[in-house]
Amino acid sequence: MPRQGNWRFCIQCRSLFFNGFPENKGTCPASPGGFGGPHKAQGFNFKLDHDTQLFLIPAQDNWRNCHMCQALFFDGHPGKGFCPAIGHPSDGHRGNAIDPQTFNFVLPHGIGSSRNIQEGWRNCHKCQVLFYNGDGGSGACTGSMPGGHIGNAADPQTFNFCLAFPVVPRLNARVQGGHLMASGVEFTPDHPVEMEYWYRSNHTGDRTVFRTVQADQEGRFEDTVPDFQTLGTGGYFAHVWATDFTEVRIDHQISGQL
Repeated sequence: MPRQGNWRFCIQCRSLFFNGFPENKGTCPASPGGFGGPHKAQGFNFKLDHDTQLFLIPAQDNWRNCHMCQALFFDGHPGKGFCPAIGHPSDGHRGNAIDPQTFNFVLPHGIGSSRNIQEGWRNCHKCQVLFYNGDGGSGACTGSMPGGHIGNAADPQTFNFCLAFPVVPRLNARVQGGHLMASGVEFTPDHPVEMEYWYRSNHTGDRTVFRTVQADQEGRFEDTVPDFQTLGTGGYFAHVWATDFTEVRIDHQISGQL
């Protein structure tokens, strides 16, 4: 099933936008630098199904990435909403069914939340973007400035969309400069990672260290065990575990000479 990641929640306008271009974070109607600044990612890394059919669960297609503002918008109406990146916002979003550069995203709705699914996403009736309303916030809407998005939990015309953020983290451990170091990628962004280190050497018994680190907004982290160099010279063996916010637990083993 085709799926695209790097879809993120913008903490400023509360819309879902594509964060996969390093130099292009789209256009946000609520940027602190003024109308038209970039989106700011926070939270989960959502992965959206596209150009497929979701069987056995309710879903809606015709969701597209706007090439101008990078937000996800509903392309199933003749009107294309309001885009903050266009000189006249009422011109609407760009990226429709006849555009070969944009996928046709299919969003499930009404299936509730789980460990890797977040509900509470709604279609704004004014600007047509997908925005997060799970905590009652309405963000900023280009079509109703200075007001927020329209289409919340009390509105029977809007679905409660449920987005997946599957986590497949990777962990690496190494000894460098006498330090035991661990690094991780593709963990849940902006969330804690529980670390457990177990190690022994020719000169000491078993040691166990527990630490909590924070994954950055891209789901990466670096960590160092400060007292590893006190093991002395000789052989060592280390086993490192990392537990993601979603309770995914992975491990890495290393051995060598100090």
